[in-house]
This record gives sequence, structure tokens and C-alpha cells, in this order.
Amino acid sequence: MAVEFVYSGLKNFQACLQENWFLTNGVGAYCASSIIGAHNYLQQGYLVASLNPPLDRIMVLSKTEEKITCGGRIFDLSTAVHQGKNSLEYNIGNQFLKNFKYDGCATFVYECGRVKLTKEITLVQNENTCVIRYIVENSADEAKLSITPLLNFRDCDEELDVDTLKSKLNFEMLEELPKAAESNKTIGFYYPLPLNDKYTVSVAVSEGTMVGRYKMYDDTILLSHGTTEEQSAMDCSFAPLDFSINVPAGGVKEISFICQLTKTTKKGVELSLSANTAEGYLLKAKSRIEKLLKETGFEEETENAKVLM
Repeated sequence: MAVEFVYSGLKNFQACLQENWFLTNGVGAYCASSIIGAHNYLQQGYLVASLNPPLDRIMVLSKTEEKITCGGRIFDLSTAVHQGKNSLEYNIGNQFLKNFKYDGCATFVYECGRVKLTKEITLVQNENTCVIRYIVENSADEAKLSITPLLNFRDCDEELDVDTLKSKLNFEMLEELPKAAESNKTIGFYYPLPLNDKYTVSVAVSEGTMVGRYKMYDDTILLSHGTTEEQSAMDCSFAPLDFSINVPAGGVKEISFICQLTKTTKKGVELSLSANTAEGYLLKAKSRIEKLLKETGFEEETENAKVLM
């Protein structure tokens, strides 16, 4: 059983902002956004970790944004509202969004010319870990997928100005992940949690290259709902690097992405991802939801939907 929105229901940007999804890890952390991927609430993010379960929720990963490059064209799949100098500016990646499905995981399906991108998001139970599976099906010439993690550090319901964010998160803090073995294609970085080095944040993909960004901070993100339902809010983010993955002509590429908050150890950070690492976590999440639905004994689809939502 799933709550599903097809393309005809995903064209209206403003209407889709009011339709939201929510995932939890069972011990205080959560992941939330709208069905088109644009945040609408100050509390929404891909990894809102809990330092003292189920309390002390910290925004670690606001979201990831993607671009597909193929045939000399760039498809920007990001969705957001920005406060421009004179008017609002919209990123309308939902024009390429063909399907959204929520079944205990959140799945977005995009079509960019002859390239299809599937993005599936879940949280790992009992861990402060967000996992994303990307599947790129390329029926065209060689293509490239760019993944941009938008990082943050604030209380989940706190407004933060960009100068404060710069004082907490900066490029000099980042350390490249060491390679556990020559065959390990995992790339990424890690850094100590600001103001609390007992924890470490790690961000990685199963393969690709890391590309530095000229513009690392964005302080123009407008959210309709801030500290109160009636009050709008401004948000900012830190995006130091892009992950770039090449997809061969006529090929299919599967990529795993992970962002996690773990306790700092003397051993340091070791991450080894394979292309299908994320798939394992997704299957576990969907299996858990199916079990919950069976245990409820509900017969009506609307009642089952409440279990998911």
C-alpha cells in the first residue's frame, strides 16, 4: 500500500508545497519535505538528528539537489523558493518530476529528455543516518549526475543567519574520507559537529568525484512557515562540494548516498559503500512498514494512509 502522486498532480508548485511527507528513525530523528522536494517549513530537512533521543534535534542535512547533464543540456532538478532583490525566484525542477511515491520511503522519479532518474530516500532505524538510492537510466549519449548536499547546523525550529552558519560550518573543517581498500570507490568527507566534537558528520557516495563549488553558502531560501504557522522564515545552507558521477551512453548506474551523525571515535571514520548499499536499507524500511500495516488490521485505504503519514 502506498500514497502516490502522478505527474498531473505535481505541476502546481504552490499546491504541492502543501503536501508533505515525513519519515522517522524510531528514536527522535526525522526526515521531511514536500512531494516536489521544496521545503515549506523551517523544521523540514533530510536529516534532523537527535543528540539526546528523542530530544535535542539538530538540522544536519537540509536536502540534496541534483542536476543531469546530457547532450549539451543541463536539467536542474532542484525545487525551492528564493527571496530575490525585487521579487521571489523559483527553482522549478518539478517540471521534470513524473512521479512521487510514499510508502515508508520517499521516491521521486524524473525524466530529463532520454535520461530517467529515480531518487529514493529513507532513514535507518535507531541511527542518525539518511540514505538515498539513485538509479540513472540513460538512453542517450554519455550523461552526468551531480549531487549537491546542502548542510546545516541549527536547532530544527531555529532561524539562522548566514554569518552565524559561516562561523559554525566552513570548508577548512572538512576532511576527505580515507580509502579502506584500493577497490573501495567510496568518496566523501567528514567533519566534527560544531560546538560538540563528541559527534562526527560523514557524507559520502559509492563512486564518483568531488568538485569544489564557488558559491558555498545560500542565504536566500524562503520558507512559508517559520517558528509559527503564520510566519514565514529565511533559511541558509552550506554546500561545499558536488558529487559528480558519469553515466555511460545507453547505460544504467546505481549510486548510494549517505549522510550520518555518529559518535566520534579514536579509530576515525571508515565508510565503504557499494552501489546497492542503499537498496538494502530501503528494503528493510519498506518491509517494516508492510509489517506495521498488517498489524493494524485496517481495511480502508485512508486508515492505512494514517499509519504511513
